[in-house]
Amino acid sequence: MHQENTTLIISSDKKYRQLLLSFLTHIDNIGNILECEDKNDAFIKIQKLSPSLVFIEHSTPDSDTIELINIIRNILHYSVPMIIFTSVGNEEFAIESMLAGANDYLIKEKINKKMLKSRVKKVFAAYSAIKKTKDDLKKYKQLYLFDELTHLYNRSGLNKYLSKELAYAIRHNIPLACFYLDIDGFKTINDSLGHAAGDYVLEETGKRLQLSMREEDIISRYGGDEFVIICIGLSDKVKTIALANKILNILKKPFVSKEGEALLSASIGIAFSHKKSTISSLIDEADQALKKSKKEKGVYTIFKR
Repeated sequence: MHQENTTLIISSDKKYRQLLLSFLTHIDNIGNILECEDKNDAFIKIQKLSPSLVFIEHSTPDSDTIELINIIRNILHYSVPMIIFTSVGNEEFAIESMLAGANDYLIKEKINKKMLKSRVKKVFAAYSAIKKTKDDLKKYKQLYLFDELTHLYNRSGLNKYLSKELAYAIRHNIPLACFYLDIDGFKTINDSLGHAAGDYVLEETGKRLQLSMREEDIISRYGGDEFVIICIGLSDKVKTIALANKILNILKKPFVSKEGEALLSASIGIAFSHKKSTISSLIDEADQALKKSKKEKGVYTIFKR
């Protein structure tokens, strides 16, 4: 449901609040206009409403206004534009308030309807550009860390995760098991049924792995038809073998898509972390074990040092 914009006017001067309100009613995107007499009233309304624009009257001492700016920034995480209005002679404070986080300032004695409309329009335009940039960065971050097809971590995402997790695990003597999995004969699916069927197999593999693993396990599509799984706290070989067999069995079930049915298997290489492990060495050891499994196909191999 679309939430209508809300504008807050924070001022102890009732006459000036009314004047500002009369000007703002003629400006687009202002939405509902609410008045606040003091910072306590403003604090309550800001928490409830998440306004889209805030006007703040400069009050004395200066620190009260700076404190209010900081409170709004902390509550709304820098997501709302603020305009300070002050009197002639206080321009130095107005600049200080902008350094604290306000976006613009107005001189009370000089304000008029046309000027206010122009300044509000500029502030909204600037914030719209900032929001778009943040959204784009979020999107690019998602693309950087996650695989678009399976929505699992990609190689970069796994490495970023492991850089913290591995260091923590080694420091606290917590074992990690790395499963490096490759789908046997995947290329034949693309060749015989087409790339759509291949995409389905990859996506379905990701789903089956997610259903099979514990919530704390990290699953990634490492590249092509390869998946890497990190199991935290797993060192028992009996449990490791049971988990490896479970993965192999779920991937033997038919993959049925619109393009046809595919019967596949997977090969797995497994390695355990140790005090000298690095991200690359742990995955490399699992990869070496995988290469041995690939010779036979449909089996697992545990790396031996």
